[in-house]
Formats: sequence, C-alpha cells, structure tokens
Amino acid sequence: MTKNHACWIVFTAFNVVFCCVLSFYQTTASASPPIRKPPTAIGQPLADLVRLQSETVDELRAMRALLEKQNELLQRNLGREASEHNTASRAES
Repeated sequence: MTKNHACWIVFTAFNVVFCCVLSFYQTTASASPPIRKPPTAIGQPLADLVRLQSETVDELRAMRALLEKQNELLQRNLGREASEHNTASRAES
C-alpha cells in the first residue's frame, strides 16, 4: 500500500466521521417546528385584526385626552407666569 493510498483512506474516513457528526448535530440542535392551531372559526384572523385595531384606537383616544389635559395645564401655567411677570414689572416701576 502506498503512502498516497493511505492518505486517501484517512481523508475518506475523516470525511465520513465529519458528516456523521454534522448529521447528529443538525438533528439534535434543530428546534421542533411550532405547532399551529387551526382557527376555530372562519374569519378568526380578521376578528383578531378588528380587535387589535379597536384597541389601538382606544389607546390613541386615551393619549389624545392626556395630551389635551397636559396642554390645558401648560396654558394655565403660562398664564399664571405671565400675570406674575406683569405684577412684578409694575411693582418695579
């Protein structure tokens, strides 16, 4: 048996072992596919979409109400500061 022939045997054996290790790695490391439940009724995804849209609209309305309240408080505070500034400037005169 020649040296070249022995190198090919070692190379082939190494490749076989390497491929076996990769095949074991791939089957043990891969996650099982997620289990998808079929919709219970026709139009279930649309019902979820409508529910999500209504929740989004409700949240936006709540945010709008909070912003209006914040603006009202800021307007009051600015009005109070302006009247205090006018009173202080009159007292200096």
